[in-house]
Amino acid sequence: RCPEAFAEKLCDRAKTLVLGEGGLLDLGTFSENKDAASYRGRSIWMEVYPGLPVRLLVLESDQLKAKAERNLNRMEEDIKAIIKVTEKKIFKCRPDAYSSAVLTHR
Repeated sequence: RCPEAFAEKLCDRAKTLVLGEGGLLDLGTFSENKDAASYRGRSIWMEVYPGLPVRLLVLESDQLKAKAERNLNRMEEDIKAIIKVTEKKIFKCRPDAYSSAVLTHR
């Protein structure tokens, strides 16, 4: 894991590079109880800055992926509710729309 804003979105660059190299490799399932998780991943070398190569490990877990999808679905429902309320409002001008509590809600 790495901070998203680090070195011009290093995470996105690493994922794009891995997909270009054929995707993730199956690493197997770790644990045998109900919380068992399957992992896929790949190790890559990447230049973070010119002359500064680093080795990164890109991992994907089925449990974390499912959790992220649930969070995205929940966020999508929240956004749909905000859009529905916003579509019913009448705004006089752009500043009026931006000053609305609906559009500034985060």
